[in-house]
Amino acid sequence: MVELVATPTSKKVKLREREEQFRLGLYFGSFNPPHLGHLTLAEASLSYGDKKLDGVIFMPGIDRSKKPFMLNHNIRVRLLDELLENGGGDQTPFHLSTLRIDLYKILENINFPVYGYASKRRWADVFAIRILQEVNKGVALFPYFIVGGDKIPDFVKRDNKELLIYGIESIGGGLLCYPRDGSDMPDVPDWMRGFYNAGKIQWDLEGNANPISSSEIRRAIAQNSMRNEERGGSGDDLERLFVCSDQTLRRRLIDIFSLEQEWKDGTWRNDPLVRERINKERRSFYNKGLLAYADPI
Repeated sequence: MVELVATPTSKKVKLREREEQFRLGLYFGSFNPPHLGHLTLAEASLSYGDKKLDGVIFMPGIDRSKKPFMLNHNIRVRLLDELLENGGGDQTPFHLSTLRIDLYKILENINFPVYGYASKRRWADVFAIRILQEVNKGVALFPYFIVGGDKIPDFVKRDNKELLIYGIESIGGGLLCYPRDGSDMPDVPDWMRGFYNAGKIQWDLEGNANPISSSEIRRAIAQNSMRNEERGGSGDDLERLFVCSDQTLRRRLIDIFSLEQEWKDGTWRNDPLVRERINKERRSFYNKGLLAYADPI
C-alpha cells in the first residue's frame, strides 16, 4: 500500500498502489451541510470512466459571499469529519483537509499583490494544492476537481477560471463533472470547450448523476421539522442523508434551517418585526459559533 498525506500534520490516507501516477480527487465545496450525497459522488469518482481516481480529499473552504445562513466553517468541518468516519474511516481512500480554510486565515490579513488571481481565497486554493504536492514528494499527483454539473457556470468566472487553468495546464489535472439532473454539458466558452475536447473536462456519461444539493437537504429538514410540530410527520428521505449524531447540535441546526426557510418565504420584507426577530435569532446562532455571519438582512 502507498500512503498519501492530506495535510502536513494529518494521519496518512492509504491508497491503492498502481503502476501509473496518482490521480487525486480534490472535492472543493462549502458543504453547507455535508451529506451522504457528497460521499456517493466521491465514491462514484473512484471508478469513473478512464479517469479513475486513487483517492479523494474533501476540502471545505471559507465562503466569503456572506450568505445569511452559511454555517460556521468549524461546524461544517465537524460534520464532514463525522460523515467520512461513518463512511469507512481510515479504511477508505477519503480524507478531510482544512488546508483551504487554514491558508485563507493566514492570507486574509496580509497585504500582497494577487498577481493575476482574482482573490486571496483563490491564492489559498493554489497554495493548498502546492502543499499537497510538497508533502507528497516522490508521488506524481494529478489533481482532479470534483464538482456538480450545476457548478460549471461558476468555473467561467474569473477566479475559478484561473484555478481550473492552473490545475490543468500547470499540474496536469482535470475536472470531473456530475450533473444533478442527468443533462448534457451546457454551452461554455471556447477555452473551456477546448479542455473538454482534450479530455481534461469529463462530463458524467455513466449515469452517476448527483441529484441532491445541500440546499435541498436544508429545506427538507426544515419542512419535516414543521410537519412534526404540526401533526407528527414521519422522517423525510432527504433528511436521512444528513449525518449528525450530536442530538443537541442537530436540533440547533434544524432551528437554523427552519429559520432560513422562513427568510426565503420573504414575509420579513414587509414586516419590520419579523425582520428584527430573524436578525436577532441569527445573531444568537452566530454568537454560539453556529453561523458564519450575522450581518443584518
